[in-house]
Amino acid sequence: MKKKVKLGLYGCGNRTRALLDSLFLDEEYDVVAAHDIRGESTEAACRKYGGKACATSEELVAHPDVEAFMISLDPFAHPAAFHETLEAGKPIFVEKPIAMSARDAYDMMVAAESRNIPAQVGFMRRYRPKHVAARAYMAENDPGTLFSVNCRWFHAGETEMINMLTNHPDNFRLKVSQIPFHCCHALDVMMLYGGAVKSVSAVGRKVIERPYPSPDEVIATLEFENGCMGSFHYCSVSYAGCIAYRVHTGNYTLSFEAGNSLTISHRPPLRSLREDGSGDCRPLYHGCIAPETRQFSVKTVDHLIMLDFLNSVRTGAPMSAPIRAGYRVAELAEAIERSWQEKQTVQLPLTFDPEVNAD
Repeated sequence: MKKKVKLGLYGCGNRTRALLDSLFLDEEYDVVAAHDIRGESTEAACRKYGGKACATSEELVAHPDVEAFMISLDPFAHPAAFHETLEAGKPIFVEKPIAMSARDAYDMMVAAESRNIPAQVGFMRRYRPKHVAARAYMAENDPGTLFSVNCRWFHAGETEMINMLTNHPDNFRLKVSQIPFHCCHALDVMMLYGGAVKSVSAVGRKVIERPYPSPDEVIATLEFENGCMGSFHYCSVSYAGCIAYRVHTGNYTLSFEAGNSLTISHRPPLRSLREDGSGDCRPLYHGCIAPETRQFSVKTVDHLIMLDFLNSVRTGAPMSAPIRAGYRVAELAEAIERSWQEKQTVQLPLTFDPEVNAD
């Protein structure tokens, strides 16, 4: 029988509950301890999932039965909680974004890696079946040259602003830009396909006066280390929302539009399928592109995220979304923000004060 992992919860809010609920009946974990700054949240979590309600974070971290920790808090609180939890020397799951600044994220990465403590980041969209299928397809079918990775993230930002002001006026969501917060998922996906980013050049606008830190519009051009190019287009004043990606390679284009579909459009593989000696090759050429659309029905991936983390804790296998990925995303988000605000190209990797951030 599979051994259940004994978890300590640092934060008992909605995201923690969603992750736990995804495997609630599947004998994958036991909650043995929990702490939340809101005592009622701690008590509610322990009533449902079991475990000791810890009055302080120190009590949680010192609990002898915990085998792995889950941290899900206001992202401004993640760095301090992460460093505190590292003292226990046990695997950690930390929700995205791991920090609201690249500097804090860098410190977290260095601290975990220097102690060889495995940590996984809660990036959700990389687990979507369409991206899992696309990456498997690329591994099995030579893409040729990788030309570009593109993302559009459009939404009506004022809906979140209105809801927060109405229901939770002190919520951190009114203090953060969406680019490092929600869009971290998209930046993670872009780097899954494109690899490490070398430079960022962005333009943006923020002309609407409102209590919402996100820019109105940003278009960022990315240069990847492998020569691939990328574009990230964010808009918080869109009334036709979408989150969509395209990956252009020498042999095919991968398209991910809204929903759970993946479309693969192929370059005709043979010369005789690309040209026929006529004055117009387009009917033949486009007739042989043969777009192939795959539809996926899974709407939640929380169980996949949890299974991945728990299996790594059990086996010691590397975390699939490690703390270094969390830092790279925070770094890219900050580079995009800095580039459009300062009106200059930002080179990566970012550099920090060596006296503070020493390897």
